[in-house]
Amino acid sequence: MTAALDIDRAKAALVIGVTGHRDIREEDREHLKNSVRGVLRKLRREYRSTPFILLSPLAEGADRLVAEVALLHEIGARLIVPLPMPMDMYEKDFNPDSLKEFHGLLAQADRWFEIPLVADAATVSRQGPERDLQYEAVGKYIVHECQILLALWDGVKPEKVGGTAAIVQFQTEGLPEEQECNLLPPELFPVYHILTPRVSNPNPEGKHAPFQLRAIYPPAFASGEDAKNYYERTFGNLDEFNRQAAKGGAALEKEAAKSKTWIIDDADERNLSQSEAWTLNRFAVADALAIQFRKKMLYTHRALHWLVFLSFSSFVFYAHWYDHSIAALGLALAFLAMGYVLHKIAKEMAFDEKRQDYRALAEGCRVEFFWLLARVRDSVPDNYLGKQRTELDWIRIGLRGWRLGLDHHPPAAWNNPTERLHFALKYWVADQRKYFKGAVKKSEEKPEFMERFVTVCLSLAITIGVLLFASTTIFSLAESKGAREPIWMVAAIIAIELLLAGAALLHHANGRMAHSEHLKRYNRMLNIFDNAFKSIQGLLDLGHVAAAKSCLRELGKEVLVENGDRVLLHRERPLEIPHP
Repeated sequence: MTAALDIDRAKAALVIGVTGHRDIREEDREHLKNSVRGVLRKLRREYRSTPFILLSPLAEGADRLVAEVALLHEIGARLIVPLPMPMDMYEKDFNPDSLKEFHGLLAQADRWFEIPLVADAATVSRQGPERDLQYEAVGKYIVHECQILLALWDGVKPEKVGGTAAIVQFQTEGLPEEQECNLLPPELFPVYHILTPRVSNPNPEGKHAPFQLRAIYPPAFASGEDAKNYYERTFGNLDEFNRQAAKGGAALEKEAAKSKTWIIDDADERNLSQSEAWTLNRFAVADALAIQFRKKMLYTHRALHWLVFLSFSSFVFYAHWYDHSIAALGLALAFLAMGYVLHKIAKEMAFDEKRQDYRALAEGCRVEFFWLLARVRDSVPDNYLGKQRTELDWIRIGLRGWRLGLDHHPPAAWNNPTERLHFALKYWVADQRKYFKGAVKKSEEKPEFMERFVTVCLSLAITIGVLLFASTTIFSLAESKGAREPIWMVAAIIAIELLLAGAALLHHANGRMAHSEHLKRYNRMLNIFDNAFKSIQGLLDLGHVAAAKSCLRELGKEVLVENGDRVLLHRERPLEIPHP
């Protein structure tokens, strides 16, 4: 049984983090609020379809000021509160009035949770380096999850652990590497810096006036303009997905309901936790949109080949038929113009890119859903599309925003870990093994079928050409007496050219679909899912639940790598106007 589709929760969020000073001067609060409101209003105008999530630990000063503005109706951000330490320990930072303000804002949050301690509780509870490390840990968490860091900062760079300056540096230069050697470039995002006086520095020096906004972009970019264009394009792609989801209407809901059945079949969705149900909905929406754009892409692909064929055919008739009909030439130009316009529209509306991107997003959600279901503690965006940094970053952004807080919802009533793993084995591993088995068969049959048509066209062209050659002598004798070409000869010439053009276009269409590459991919994925099924089934039969869960994690990572490679494969074959 499936539940109604929640489009609002299926939209991918833009995550905004906040860092800043605690000792904001009271006389500056309204100026700062106006500046923050201006920033968030501008983002709302630019990304109208995108929900905003604000990550704020709700410390005194900047954290709370930004939260108050973000929760205004005109901004409509959802508040998520990562606490730097256990609640009772954190509350000791605040006096009674401050504590009341803290709880008032916390009550408006979507959810809150505590960052794990970096040292023992007794040490962190006291002021000192370990407590500073705890504040650094929450800052690192915010940097890891957000795409825009709003910094209310005086611009001074003291050597303080966990301070605002350090968090700004993490955002633009990358978090300290946890691995000894990570060859992938870090994900870097901008800082929106509002120059902020503070009690301890009432006259900050800077390149801009107090309360004014300055964007700080990662130094990895050649110029600020390059960085600005890149982030606008990335966040724009996120907003476009949300726009497509919002305007989908009944047709999208119907397709999404069908997509859910690919995941859970006839299982009762009411057994899922809220996090699992949200992730299922997100898969369904992304999958439904991917299917819609795949259909549009296939229709465009076929229409372009037909229009080119019709254009070429009309020109051949114009060139070879007796009266050189101007109507045939007009048709040739009209069909060619229609093909050009159709190609232009498809490129402008990005049919090809969207069907690939939305498919990649859906497959990321599929892995996320079954990892959640099996209680696998790993991050899909941290393992996905690492080779494809830049053009596909928006997909990881969407997945990261969706993942915020998922692990912190209470589990569903269905808590038996073995049952959950058996569910994943049946509805993911076995189901995908069956899918790829069918895909292998189709990928073997379809190109052979199309190439047979190519062979038939070429054989007919050769046969007609041989017959035409054999009759050339007779025609030459007739021509010497002033006779014009007989109609059968003109028809034969036209037939040869059309058969050759048809063969070339069929061959082009077959190559554009990348059947041979897909066959290799499908065979590889079939082997992976087949081996995973046998391994997980064997481990569950022996009662090795932890090992089965680990195997499911490795399967998910393999799937994510393969999906990333598939996106690259298709991007190497952009939509083009075919030629005979």
